[in-house]
Amino acid sequence: MCRLLETIRVRLYRAENLSFHYRRVHRSTGSCNAAAAVLEAAEETVRMQTGRAISSPDRHRLRIEYDGARLVKAEALLYRPRPVYALALMPPHSADGVTIDYRLKYADRANIDSTSSMLPPGVEPLFFHEGMVLESRYASVAVRRNGRWYTPRSVIHPGTARERLLEQGMLIAADIPAAELAGCEYICLFNAMLDPGEVCIDPSRVFLFAKPDGTQGLQGAARGA
Repeated sequence: MCRLLETIRVRLYRAENLSFHYRRVHRSTGSCNAAAAVLEAAEETVRMQTGRAISSPDRHRLRIEYDGARLVKAEALLYRPRPVYALALMPPHSADGVTIDYRLKYADRANIDSTSSMLPPGVEPLFFHEGMVLESRYASVAVRRNGRWYTPRSVIHPGTARERLLEQGMLIAADIPAAELAGCEYICLFNAMLDPGEVCIDPSRVFLFAKPDGTQGLQGAARGA
């Protein structure tokens, strides 16, 4: 089995939303033992690293790599949201043209992370397929329209935060055409570490991307997608 990854938010010295991480590990491995082992590793790492790597009640990222029920690596890091100033609409392909497969949360992110190498600092990929928005390189997407928040119905990877917010009724799953992003109020990136509203991009800062040898480049607002 491929090595998989869980990223868990630690805040106020507590690992959060563990039931949703348990679900994902169980779906990915088909094993209750694997899911229980990952959660046990999460809680043990928080205990062991409090006062060390987890040196304050601020937000920390707990990163756990596992292979089946075998724990490979666990570490805790202080988390700071990365600045995002714009989004680049692109198909879900790596820098060398390979279709991105991230149905499971693989520890090896080389293909999906390679997309950022094609963009300037502060610009994140916003993947779309057959005209519909999917997600960004490291986060799920929500758009605000008419006072309500929507998230794409189809995604590359169904994140735990997306699942939780859908269950809580805070998000509505819907088809989101890339060509209609310009009519949204806000575009928000969120994941297990980021709450909705922390990283928001004005729709005027969404561009259509093509490789440097293409004819489009980074140009045009979302309505040109």
